Amino acid sequence: MRKGASLNGDIVVLSKSNKKGDTINEMTLKIASCVSITDGDTFRTPKNILRLARVDCPETGTWGSIKATSILKKLILNKTITYKQVGISYGRIVAEVWVGRLNVNNYMRRHGYTP
Repeated sequence: MRKGASLNGDIVVLSKSNKKGDTINEMTLKIASCVSITDGDTFRTPKNILRLARVDCPETGTWGSIKATSILKKLILNKTITYKQVGISYGRIVAEVWVGRLNVNNYMRRHGYTP
């Protein structure tokens, strides 16, 4: 985390420039802490509800939901996350999520939770 950044809601803008100094790629990331897990692909921060982009876990009460929820809890619960919003679905922020250098979305997909 950069010096002076707050834990929840801080915005970090990463940009890449060409040799002329023109910005060619920019990515806005937000920093938050995960305070609860709803199911295997949805969780809460103090200010928002987020859903993992490109991940489709079993719904609560269906076969496999307990395992998916448990995996997500181990990865992000009570940890600082960084996320990039890629959309909104049913009032939830759909996002790419990282804990440190680990892309949580890719991890869940590698474990079989793909749409």
